[in-house]
Amino acid sequence: MSKLSLKRGPESVSYSNPLLISIVSGKGGVGKSIIAYNLATQFGSFGKKVLLIDADFRFGNLHILANSNCKDGLRDYVAGETTLSQSVTMLSGNVELLASVSGDIPFENDDVKAAADLIARLRRDASKYEIVIIDHSSGVSDSMTVMAQGSDICLLTVVPELASISDAYSLFKRFVQVNQSLDCRLLINRCQSEEEAASVRTKFSALAEKFMNVTPVFQGWIEEATEIRSSVAAQKALLAIRPECSATNSFNKLAISLIPGDSLISTRSGNHQNKRTTNRTASAEIEDVGIYG
Repeated sequence: MSKLSLKRGPESVSYSNPLLISIVSGKGGVGKSIIAYNLATQFGSFGKKVLLIDADFRFGNLHILANSNCKDGLRDYVAGETTLSQSVTMLSGNVELLASVSGDIPFENDDVKAAADLIARLRRDASKYEIVIIDHSSGVSDSMTVMAQGSDICLLTVVPELASISDAYSLFKRFVQVNQSLDCRLLINRCQSEEEAASVRTKFSALAEKFMNVTPVFQGWIEEATEIRSSVAAQKALLAIRPECSATNSFNKLAISLIPGDSLISTRSGNHQNKRTTNRTASAEIEDVGIYG
């Protein structure tokens, strides 16, 4: 198999491209898709143009969370049967979804080249968006590792459970082995309190520091809230049904923290007339040196 080598900088062709955020987890059931959907909606409320991608090829459910009937999606785009604009489904005025319907598998989990090609295509084709959020399948796979490495920010999601912390540590170890410079940040979900979040952060950081001598940046925490469960049942974003609740404020803070210093993210309802343009450059290459186990 192969290892992804990312090159960013002046040696690559410079062009305006979106901020790519990958949301990953070591185990399933930690609320990763709910975070992706609500974070995309929050960014959209700031006036950001957002592409939400369901990269869980076998069990994609973002279209269900959003109560959206998607005719085309990720498989069609990867296969070259549709363009990106033809493959997406509008969720709101600022958020579009590139869906995965269960059973429509665009490539296998060990297809490193296909994953690298997808990230490279997104860098080219998604220029109209300011933010791209990729909701990955849980666990470790070669294709997910490659796509995460090709992102600008990787949110490693855990919940206050020993199994979740352990599996997240294994995934973080894999990321560091492949590329220690990856911007991987710890996000703790379903916390009862700030003290519980701090406890999880301390445990994870101690484990990573002891065995790898490196720890992820702490990005923040999302509280356990009945309003979140209600929004899932209603198939609506939390912001749409409970805009003033504390859980919505958690997503608001998370969105703001991911783009610090962005003057366009000042309030939820401010006027946003200037589109942020970045000049991040990226290219993906495959080297036959073996992907780390």
